Amino acid sequence: MAALVLRRGELLRKHPAGDGSPWQRFWMKMYSDRAVDHNNSKVFDVPSIQAVAKTSTSDTIVEFAVTTTGGTRLVFQAPSVQECDAWVRCITDAKRICLASNGRMLFQQAHNMSRSNAGTFTILHGYINLPNGSRMIMALPYDAAALNAMPVSACKRDILHKLKRKIDTDYPDLTFGYVMNIRRCGTT
Repeated sequence: MAALVLRRGELLRKHPAGDGSPWQRFWMKMYSDRAVDHNNSKVFDVPSIQAVAKTSTSDTIVEFAVTTTGGTRLVFQAPSVQECDAWVRCITDAKRICLASNGRMLFQQAHNMSRSNAGTFTILHGYINLPNGSRMIMALPYDAAALNAMPVSACKRDILHKLKRKIDTDYPDLTFGYVMNIRRCGTT
């Protein structure tokens, strides 16, 4: 899902120095794992997001801020209240997808499901029992369109591929044969 653009649009961005410099016109594309500008330069990584919130209550100036783990606070201005709400919701959903794919959940108030552009994700879990007796669980989020278009075998392949990558990074000392036999382990 990292290649899927969740949202794109033009915003105004406050200069990071906060020295009163004028706002900069800014084109941003939001993916499930990162946000990039028009040059595909990274603006922020989704895993590093600590908070995203609207910072203005006015109807004429609509701002929102993204705070990252490094303490960086990026302030953006949207053209309308609806656009601001959509960007905040999109970034929050991307963070939720990121946490869910790593087996964690983002606890917050439930969104009003009657909104016109609500996003729903289905999270599939797969597991493998490791030689040390522990169980490695992976979660993959899919939106409704991807889930409807994808056969079950492709979902299983995605989970198995993600498990294999996780084993390769977390347990590099495991034998090659064990990782090759990962297809024989269960998925749920």
